[in-house]
Amino acid sequence: MKKKAVGAIVTISILGIGAWFWLSERTTEVQVVPVLSKDVVEVYVATGRLNSPTVSNVGTELAGRVATVHVERGARPRAGQALVDLQPMDAKLSVQQAEARLAIAERELARTRTGPTRAQLDDAKAALSSAEATLAQTKSELARSTAMARDGVQTTAAVERAGTDVRRAESQVASAQARIAELREQPRAEDIRVAQARVTEAQANLDQTKAALGKTTITAPFDGLVTNVEADPGENVAPGQTLLTLAKTEGMEIFAEVDEDYFLRIAPGQGATLVFPSLPEERFAAKVIRVGPDVDSERGVVGIYLKPDSVPAHIVPGLTVDIAIELKRLPEARAVPRSAVVFEDSKAYVYVVEDERARRREIKVVAEGEEDLAIQAESLPISVIKNAAPITEGDAVRAKEAK
Repeated sequence: MKKKAVGAIVTISILGIGAWFWLSERTTEVQVVPVLSKDVVEVYVATGRLNSPTVSNVGTELAGRVATVHVERGARPRAGQALVDLQPMDAKLSVQQAEARLAIAERELARTRTGPTRAQLDDAKAALSSAEATLAQTKSELARSTAMARDGVQTTAAVERAGTDVRRAESQVASAQARIAELREQPRAEDIRVAQARVTEAQANLDQTKAALGKTTITAPFDGLVTNVEADPGENVAPGQTLLTLAKTEGMEIFAEVDEDYFLRIAPGQGATLVFPSLPEERFAAKVIRVGPDVDSERGVVGIYLKPDSVPAHIVPGLTVDIAIELKRLPEARAVPRSAVVFEDSKAYVYVVEDERARRREIKVVAEGEEDLAIQAESLPISVIKNAAPITEGDAVRAKEAK
């Protein structure tokens, strides 16, 4: 009985050892991929925002009342298209007044150029004759008063008043003579210059007033997108008041923030690929145009600006965009999938299959593409294990080519 028990125990022990040995030596099937020569592009992925290069707060230079608003938020007016009309009554009245002032100045210039009329000369001569008659009369009165004063009949004050009248009459004669001489000298060049200057001033005032009348229709300064409308029909507005906001859609830029560790690896001229969340299947090319000067030292980021080659017509400023900036491009590099590389203690490794065992080989990663890594090593293997994460040195493996 005891012999049978011992035999059973020995049998069980042998089976247990065999099972342990079988389990410990279990072979893992692994997929292997060849080390290929291919272009590897290393990119930096960031999220940015589409910005308009020019945003204009379109306003009015005149005070008035809003008559019509021609656009609404989201409209895309062309340059010169009417946006808002103001009631032009005051401006029209100002134009009419300016036209009247110009007509008066032009008539005065024409009169000055033609010289005095016969009627003007006759009036001047008549004025001189009247002044001379008055002078003769005052002189006679002065002589009479003087004689009477000598006889003691007239007072000295009366003589002085008569003398004053004579001097006033003499002044009037001199003025009348000067007026005739002035008329005979016309047209004078100086008078023509003065009259012409008045016409020029009146014309400039009319032009300015007409320009103000034109400003009662507010137009788009450029092709753009209406992002906000503040004016309402019937509203009274003041000079300088914003009526709406217009953003330029041509030449839009993208602003993004990148980790400051990449500051020296990103420079103007580098290419990038854009993906708009609303168009995930489409790709748009762009280039970096500026790096900095926006720096946030607390967050450790640097602002960069990119210019897309083109964007969809319906895209608007403010939209989010995913960016992949090309940092490095290695043509015909030796490359393996990302999953084939493991990192330990700042070193990189791949696993190869030798004699049905996994063997670790140290490599150097020289560029990180979106799916592949470009690698270098003293002796590059022909193929590597595709999914290296669960593998350890010496594992029993059975290679199978990955599809």
